[in-house]
Amino acid sequence: MGKERQPGLDLVRAAAIFFVIALHGITMRGALDAAMLSPVWCVKVFVRYLALSAVPLFLMLSGYLQAGKRPTKAYYRGILPLYLSYFAIAALCMAAQTYRAYVGGAPMPSVWTALYKILDFSADGYAWYFEMYIGLFLLIPFLNLAYAHIPTRAGKRMLLASLVFLTLLPETLVSFAPYYGGGSLNLRILPDFFESLYPITFYFAGSYIGEYRPRLRTWQRLLSVPLSVALPTALCIGFTAVRGEYAWYMMNGFSTLTVLGTATAVFLALYDLPVRTKAVRRAAAAVSRCTFEMYLISYLWDQLLYSKLSLPLSVTVLLVLVTSFCSAWLLRLVLRPAARGLCALYDKLLKIA
Repeated sequence: MGKERQPGLDLVRAAAIFFVIALHGITMRGALDAAMLSPVWCVKVFVRYLALSAVPLFLMLSGYLQAGKRPTKAYYRGILPLYLSYFAIAALCMAAQTYRAYVGGAPMPSVWTALYKILDFSADGYAWYFEMYIGLFLLIPFLNLAYAHIPTRAGKRMLLASLVFLTLLPETLVSFAPYYGGGSLNLRILPDFFESLYPITFYFAGSYIGEYRPRLRTWQRLLSVPLSVALPTALCIGFTAVRGEYAWYMMNGFSTLTVLGTATAVFLALYDLPVRTKAVRRAAAAVSRCTFEMYLISYLWDQLLYSKLSLPLSVTVLLVLVTSFCSAWLLRLVLRPAARGLCALYDKLLKIA
């Protein structure tokens, strides 16, 4: 019998995919490029900083759920269905690019070019996430072994503090540099060689939460998320007001302390939340199962809907969310037999019982 689903974790994953689509929508529409410091603009800034927690939430979920994984043959089988989904969605993306080239009278990509773009993760503009996750997936069993051999809670906190210093603090400090506005001061003074390893920081943060299971009171759940988002929002608005132009550089990207604070607040607010309404549990579980495919296939819907429709941003975001879910659900339904067959072939070749 499989493990009972944890509805709080489904809510975390559903929130993360919604944040992904909202973040892409704000970027696609250029929603922050004009009307600076208006009330609506400030709300959009707030939403953007909330949505920046999307990828960190997925990484923290991996740390929470996969902390016990070890380097076994059965473990590595888990990447096969993801690869199958990626290849199918990347092929759809290449088909769409070819069709647009044909309609527009531009040179169409050759079969070899299309294959190469699928293999180098450039066919789908959002495939960088899968490219990153492949590396994390291969490291997870060994990260787990290292984490498990830290004997004390204090030692694990020191691991997290070291990773925060190496991967999050440099970009956080640089956010305050007038260098970005044409000034002479450059605050890139901390060692930032390992900054791109921020996925490991968030992975271990999820592992830590999974081991010690901190719980928030109701008032903490209600206040922690808006307060965590309020800080970067206020900094962005303040720098924008002083500089007279959108302070896009303020805590921009996933490798900052404020994103860690927001992702942690969202995770802790939702992961152990009791969900007693059956309809909500089922809806969250349905979305949760499709988030990987939704992430990748939303690239197609973003390219189509934002270029063809002039609907309000919030409506278009919801439309992308719905269409991405429906297409991802159908894709999983079609690919499920092939995924089972691929895993069975893997087991047969490696003789896994």
